[in-house]
Amino acid sequence: MAVGQWGIQPGHFWEMTPQEWWIIHKQKRPKEERSISLSEAELDELYDLIQ
Repeated sequence: MAVGQWGIQPGHFWEMTPQEWWIIHKQKRPKEERSISLSEAELDELYDLIQ
């Protein structure tokens, strides 16, 4: 997704931390998806679980 759809170079993708990927993912999600998906609190909770 990051390389194919968002234009991130493969080398940069492999050097990314999981936290960096999630930050980009959060910013790149379509606005419609953000409005009908998890709340910010739920996203933060899930983010904390993967750290």
